[in-house]
Amino acid sequence: MRSAVGVETIFRVLGPLEIDRGGQPVSLRPAKQRTLLAVLLLRANVVVPVSLLVDCLWEEAPPAGAKGAVQAYVMRLRQAIGDHDARLIKTRPDGYALETGVENIDLQRFHVLVTRAQASHEPAERAAALREAVGLWRGPLLSDVGGAALRERIPDIPIHAEARLQALEQYFDAELQLGRHDELLDELRAMTAEHPLRERFWGQLMVALYRAHRQEEALAAHAEVTRLLAEELGIDTGAEIRALHERIRDGDLSLTPQPPRTPAVVPAQLPADPGELPGRADLVDEITELLVNSDDRPTVPLVVLTGSPDGGRAELAARIANRARPAFPGGQLHAALTAGSDTGRVLIGFLHALGVREEQVPPEAEERTALYRSLLAKRRVLVVLDSVTGPDQVRPLLPGDSGCAVLVTSENDLRGLTALQGARQFRVDRPS
Repeated sequence: MRSAVGVETIFRVLGPLEIDRGGQPVSLRPAKQRTLLAVLLLRANVVVPVSLLVDCLWEEAPPAGAKGAVQAYVMRLRQAIGDHDARLIKTRPDGYALETGVENIDLQRFHVLVTRAQASHEPAERAAALREAVGLWRGPLLSDVGGAALRERIPDIPIHAEARLQALEQYFDAELQLGRHDELLDELRAMTAEHPLRERFWGQLMVALYRAHRQEEALAAHAEVTRLLAEELGIDTGAEIRALHERIRDGDLSLTPQPPRTPAVVPAQLPADPGELPGRADLVDEITELLVNSDDRPTVPLVVLTGSPDGGRAELAARIANRARPAFPGGQLHAALTAGSDTGRVLIGFLHALGVREEQVPPEAEERTALYRSLLAKRRVLVVLDSVTGPDQVRPLLPGDSGCAVLVTSENDLRGLTALQGARQFRVDRPS
């Protein structure tokens, strides 16, 4: 909210009470003024009855002229926060209301972000909104204002505190759905230490540990929460976390991260078709046949064209790939891997071409390869890799589904691909 001179005032209650006016902190020391402001902020844009303000300010022993004292405190509060024209704190027939936009109070901003996250069907969008929402909290709500009386008379306080914990749970769920289990481990350990009797945090920690290939630690976490609940509350863990324990114990693969749901993207990255190549019609037919008709082989068809750069291997590969294109309706991927090329970057580029957004790309190389192969499963996709220098550049880019095919060009013979991946090699020289 801006005053008559256009100065914006920001209020923060998610932690110690803070006031920022025009980019400068405002000091508010008197305890009664701080409590008064806290109540008005908790009920922002709603009229707070004078009777409630009296109860919060004086608890069980209000003075005889309490209503007049409240009026005096409001006047001093307005002066302290620069609300000289009463544009923020309005006087109403039966009380007072602090009126400002939701963006000017961190508590209201928190609830707006949580609502936005809950309305989104995209895990990345939910995670981003919830990350911002929980990041607004600097500590317990109004940690330096009032005492037990304030919290008894304003029941919203524990409700907001519970909303924070629920937002954290939803945030962890969204991040786990995005495959960010490794990054969450420290946060989840901190939350189970801070809230040791909250089962959902323990369940999320167990999932994160299991996905990080730390099955024993995940089982130990279940044992710990079981012990804590028995000792502190005399109860057993709930059915949900017991079922999760059994799945982790049995090595349930469905608990591992699933590929993000992405729109059906059909990449078309082939270089231009050079047209008919004199003297190579039979070779084009033979290699095209190898790529297109896998004969129900269990492995991915892999063809390597070797020869010097001036032997025409790149033109031949482009001709073959374009001839084979109709047999690969799932798309065609292409990359040039010269000496020093980063295969990891090529793989990320392929994931993007297949519809994976940047925030959905797993952080680890093995996870990226697994996601790549999952996206190509049950699809017919042709992968063309030009100017490869060694087998290790090719292997992370090989599909796992034999319905796909790979065409490689290289100056070297790449015998490792022949020995381990069953590649068919063809030497390419200029026709005489």
